[in-house]
Amino acid sequence: MPNGTDFNSRKAQELLYAQIKDYKLMYDGLRRVFHFIEGHIQKEYEPNFGIQINDNRYPLNKVSANECRDETISQALTLSGIVKNTGPPEAKNYSEEQFYRWIDNSRINGDNCPEDLAYLLIAIHDALKGRNEKLLKAVKQSLNNDSYKSGIKEAENAKDYFAALSASRHEVEREIKSLQGVTINEDNIGNHVGSLIGDAKKGREIFVVIENNRRPYYENYNLFTKIQESDLE
Repeated sequence: MPNGTDFNSRKAQELLYAQIKDYKLMYDGLRRVFHFIEGHIQKEYEPNFGIQINDNRYPLNKVSANECRDETISQALTLSGIVKNTGPPEAKNYSEEQFYRWIDNSRINGDNCPEDLAYLLIAIHDALKGRNEKLLKAVKQSLNNDSYKSGIKEAENAKDYFAALSASRHEVEREIKSLQGVTINEDNIGNHVGSLIGDAKKGREIFVVIENNRRPYYENYNLFTKIQESDLE
């Protein structure tokens, strides 16, 4: 996305709308992941954990900590599909920045991060990088083969799936017209997409500590709580 570019023509407005939509697809996918991991943290570790994502479409009051945890993995797999099928590297970088912001604002750090939570954060970070081999393996081990194939297809088609849930044509037209004369750059993209609270630089430093501590053991860790050791033999 070119910095400081004015979008006045209809064609330019449509291009800008498409670019913003890519940002939103990834950002919304990440928010869904955070919604469930926040529920897991609150139920498993800290009842007073500060919730940043409040998504009333997926109420968590009757969902267990383990269910929130496993849904975090499922949503991370879907997010990886969105990342793999969405082009602009700027959109990917933006969502990764939001990931680091969330970590900073969550008060999680390398010293107090529980082992299991550390692995979940690594899985989410890998999804944002488009690395989903571990996630796919976890899903395969937790589901029967038919469900596994269905899950892969859903992840691969995630961008098209969520695009189908987009606004009506009337709303799209309204959004396109609203972009007339708008100047978009990395400083104000959050006004159009949404943004989380936190210092991305500090969050990245925190995650590096967490990753350095747990990455060597990540590949052998069972991501889904429903998987038993006997299932892996």
